[in-house]
Amino acid sequence: MVREDLRGPGGPERLGALLADAAAAALPRIAYRPEARLAALRVPVALPAPQVRLTGWLALSPVLPWLLLPREAALHVAAVNDVALVGVPGEFSGEEALWLRATWRARGVRTMPTSLNGEYIGYILPDARYGTGDYEARWGAMYGPRLGGYFRALIGEALARVAPAP
Repeated sequence: MVREDLRGPGGPERLGALLADAAAAALPRIAYRPEARLAALRVPVALPAPQVRLTGWLALSPVLPWLLLPREAALHVAAVNDVALVGVPGEFSGEEALWLRATWRARGVRTMPTSLNGEYIGYILPDARYGTGDYEARWGAMYGPRLGGYFRALIGEALARVAPAP
């Protein structure tokens, strides 16, 4: 929800000023560290055959989408100390982001997923959401019902390599 005072002309400038003030107020509380642990990884991802659904029971043959859609993409993970940026090549659902945060916070790693990391493969949803009739599941989940679980596994393996638990 957007605050009313940030809507309309000048709203972005007011938001920028608020963010700048908050950052300036936080700077004195940030501890300087002379050293940091930095790690990064790019993971090539072989994508499953596309499954573009037209209705609940009708889908395009994989042949046409395979000609138009990418067959591979990449996952990027970068970690600085206990903070890990996770770049996914599509729209990473909020539900998946919450799973990522909870799972890795329990291991001492703070995660920050970023969507549309240089590529677009559609929506990356929890597997259970694929069969629903909502917009993301019907029109945006182009690679089938197990893409969310596939990315969970890939992200888990990548994070284990670059952001091992303390």
